[in-house]
Amino acid sequence: MSKTQIEYESILREGLEKDGYEVERQVRFGRTVVDLVAKKDGKTSVIEFKSSKRKILTFLAQRNRLIREPGIDFVYVAAPMPVIEEDVQIFAAELRVGLLGIDERGVKQVVGAPQIPPAKIMGGGGYPSSVYPGQIFDVHFHPRNSGEKTIRKIQFECIPVSPLRMAPREKRRKIIRELQPEREVSIEFKIRILSDAKPGEYPLFYKMNGEGLKLDASFYPIRVTSSPEEEIVRSASNLIQTLDDSLSSIAKMLQQIDEAVMNDRLDAKQHVIDKSIWNTLGKFCTDKGLFRQAELVYRKMLETLTKYDEKHKGENPIHKGLAFHNLGVALYNQGKREEAKTCFTKAFEEDKRTYSPEDAEKGLAKKALDTLVFS
Repeated sequence: MSKTQIEYESILREGLEKDGYEVERQVRFGRTVVDLVAKKDGKTSVIEFKSSKRKILTFLAQRNRLIREPGIDFVYVAAPMPVIEEDVQIFAAELRVGLLGIDERGVKQVVGAPQIPPAKIMGGGGYPSSVYPGQIFDVHFHPRNSGEKTIRKIQFECIPVSPLRMAPREKRRKIIRELQPEREVSIEFKIRILSDAKPGEYPLFYKMNGEGLKLDASFYPIRVTSSPEEEIVRSASNLIQTLDDSLSSIAKMLQQIDEAVMNDRLDAKQHVIDKSIWNTLGKFCTDKGLFRQAELVYRKMLETLTKYDEKHKGENPIHKGLAFHNLGVALYNQGKREEAKTCFTKAFEEDKRTYSPEDAEKGLAKKALDTLVFS
């Protein structure tokens, strides 16, 4: 005679208690009430009893409602031993749900349950590089739930100390009621700088905690400058330095390309058309109005292609029309019109050498010579 669910659950409970677990029946997690909760060594296992194979599979398909709940470390399904067929064991193992088999002899772990990773928040934030006395500015947090568990009651708190203050009517604590896995939210705080603040760097302390989360506490270094004018001057200087550094970085990259071509690690003939490695970099510079940087790219392209032709003794010389034309564009936009005209002329000659005269007449180099003003 088959046993009832109550009898199976009784065997299960007795077996768990014998193994040192504290067991509770009918415990609610979120919107779900589970049959049994077993606690041992600070870990919590939830166990659902299912009497048939179909009911086991239905539970496995809906497992996330428990796996995502805070406070649960292991999820198990218990069933009479005869219904735990081999395919069910495979499905449970792949879905990281444990299987407990029950018969007259007691309880047997058929499939172990891996521990569910704890809740985890990733993401950064943002704050201005510098502020000035009397200014109200924003700091941002962008928490993203990168774990498998739903996180509830996430509390963010800013702790400003002089010369930092919360802006008028701004709350220092903000709460996210729930953050599902793979979801992201944004939180903003408005901070005020006292009008008599001295220039310097000051920490804006903040902390974050929530159900199942370890306390995260850190600070943003807020740099106070003496005036908006000083900040503008500093930003302009930084921009100049960034542009200057970009020339150095481009030069290093072009040298790497040159070495790869000359050592035959990069096929030069495959990189003289529109999608060439040089033109990808050069076009980006041109599109952004960085014509000095574009000039550097196309001059180096011509230098490398010329060296390549010399290495191969001029056999089937590479078409250099694109390099000459785009160098002309970069020079023209810098006001170097005579040099630009020379480059367009050389590009036109390359077109005539490589293509038919008719095609050369329709090319970009000829169009530039006919339409641009060089004097």
